[in-house]
Amino acid sequence: MISKKIISLPYYSFALEVLGPANMRQKGNGRKFRIKLGSWSPAEQQEFIEYKAGDAGMTVLYVNSKHTSQKCSRCSYTDK
Repeated sequence: MISKKIISLPYYSFALEVLGPANMRQKGNGRKFRIKLGSWSPAEQQEFIEYKAGDAGMTVLYVNSKHTSQKCSRCSYTDK
């Protein structure tokens, strides 16, 4: 399972984007991608990661996904 692989990584905390199924099923992602996501629940996956991280003594943080791909990680400047 994906959550088990994530928790097995050598980190003490994890940051997850706040995503909903509506955000990921938009046009443009490709038909095969949307079909694969049809049976996958982001909320369920987040619950699994939180649960397993808690048992392992790790922290899960949620980050707003707005402008994350446009923001510079060094200076925080945001531009298209």
